[in-house]
Amino acid sequence: MLEPLSGWRKTYKALEPRINQPEGIRELANWVNARVSGRLQIGPPLVGNSSFTFARSVFEKGLKPAKPIRDVRQGRLLMANAWRQAVSQSKMRVDAGAAVGVVTPFTLFSSVSSTRIDVVSVSVGYAYLYKVLLSTANEGDESRLPEYFRKAFSFLTFTIQGRNSVPPPAGPLPLILPFARVR
Repeated sequence: MLEPLSGWRKTYKALEPRINQPEGIRELANWVNARVSGRLQIGPPLVGNSSFTFARSVFEKGLKPAKPIRDVRQGRLLMANAWRQAVSQSKMRVDAGAAVGVVTPFTLFSSVSSTRIDVVSVSVGYAYLYKVLLSTANEGDESRLPEYFRKAFSFLTFTIQGRNSVPPPAGPLPLILPFARVR
């Protein structure tokens, strides 16, 4: 489950003074990772265990500019692009035994063959992050980053594919849950 915004703000407050220091890139990547990896889960109608792993190293690498940045807007664009790249390479795991809706044998996943992040949801999260980061770049206020990142993650959806637990000869049958939202 996404941590409440108050938790994002509290942990960011300790990080904020170091955000523009040399170690700030690594600390920002670690901070985002700590907010979502192992915490972000797929919500209803999925019932069962799911766990997100953020591509922290991809995010960190994306935050490092090829050449020095002289403009705050360039840095903000770099941040939005790094988020998109990292989220696109992140993983969501759904355990076998998860169910869709009311738990019955007909909706139970006996196995999950794939869990894919929906590309459109990454684009929506990126568009939001891009817009808010660039629109506030001139303010020089980094304190709203927790709000922006949390909301961008809240747009993510996943498609889960697997087999249901209907016994032979009628099953198992394909079971697909498209556009499952995070919680």
